[in-house]
Amino acid sequence: MPTGVHIRDAREQLFEAAERILLRDGPNALTSRAVTTQAGCAKGVLHRHFADFDAFLVELVQDRIARIDTQAAALRDSAGTGTVAATLTGALTDL
Repeated sequence: MPTGVHIRDAREQLFEAAERILLRDGPNALTSRAVTTQAGCAKGVLHRHFADFDAFLVELVQDRIARIDTQAAALRDSAGTGTVAATLTGALTDL
């Protein structure tokens, strides 16, 4: 990838790439090179946004926990509305 090319929302792009690798190949395949290759960006992009790969992994987990917390709150708020099947289907689809 050429240098100087702006990547829109690089952090989220890297997080999504990491998730795809984890789902497809498992945790042993999760490396900084694999993540940046999957995201279609230079390895330096990861290090521009995170101190190192460990910091990337910490922020990935924290981001996904925050996302799950938001989804759990929405699920609690939906209690008593619609059918149980529809509510659970929606929650599982979101996960």
